[in-house]
Amino acid sequence: MVHVLDLDESGFINPHVDSVKFCGDTIAGLCLLSASVMRLLSEDNDADQVDLLLERRSVYILRGIARYRFSHQILRDEESFFGARKVPRGRRVSIICRNLPQAPVSDTG
Repeated sequence: MVHVLDLDESGFINPHVDSVKFCGDTIAGLCLLSASVMRLLSEDNDADQVDLLLERRSVYILRGIARYRFSHQILRDEESFFGARKVPRGRRVSIICRNLPQAPVSDTG
């Protein structure tokens, strides 16, 4: 499953974990145009977080714990720092790829 996400320079994405009903175990994104900061925040402990710098033309992949136990978000322009570095925001276009969830195995025993 593939879709294109187009955010203007003031756009952001609220924290979320992609639904297991519609998405499988892998989410990948190809970042085009503007750099941005993606924050991963633990669903179990708010103090457990990491910021990722998504440069233009970079790829990220969320699997395993990062996919299921951490929410992810794209920070607002005013919050868009990687360490002490301000990451200026412009229009952000990304191609998001998700595999489909596996169908449950039925027990026909």
